[in-house]
Amino acid sequence: MNQESRIKNIHNSLFIIHYSGKSRGFTLLEALIYVAIIALLTVVVVNTAMVMTVTSAKARLKQNILGEGGVSLERLVREIRLADSVDVLGSTLGAHPGVLKMNTIVGASDETPITREFYLTGSTLVMKEGSADAVPFTENINITRLVFYHIDTATTSKAVTVEMTAEDTVKELTESHTFYTTSVLRRSY
Repeated sequence: MNQESRIKNIHNSLFIIHYSGKSRGFTLLEALIYVAIIALLTVVVVNTAMVMTVTSAKARLKQNILGEGGVSLERLVREIRLADSVDVLGSTLGAHPGVLKMNTIVGASDETPITREFYLTGSTLVMKEGSADAVPFTENINITRLVFYHIDTATTSKAVTVEMTAEDTVKELTESHTFYTTSVLRRSY
């Protein structure tokens, strides 16, 4: 045996290929089943991606509302606690859009008297100190409801309840959250 035929024998013994004489392929029914399975998997994947996108967008909206709305409400509560009294005639209480005007001081370390007023400009919550320009408390969310309630007990305590609904929209998605809080005017007693 020559060198060439030995190599062919070794090659054939290592890699045995069987041919049955029939060509193997897909029938039309098998092809339709495979296409249907792939189409179903594609629909499931696309639907899952869309649901996840909407859920993620709603979570971002809710986070934005809770973040900015919570911070603005917290600042409002601090200002209410610092106040001496509510200017009932200068305020709009129990109705939307509410206005809260308080007689207060500049700060904890500066007891210079000043008035602070909280109200909506469009859908933005703003604060006005004395005769200065109004400063926005909210910028990226819309305040759709703002109501102040004055609580005045005959004895010593005075308080303000705030009801505020914040809303944010991205494309067709809209989320809203209503905040409620009550704060005592600590300098009133």
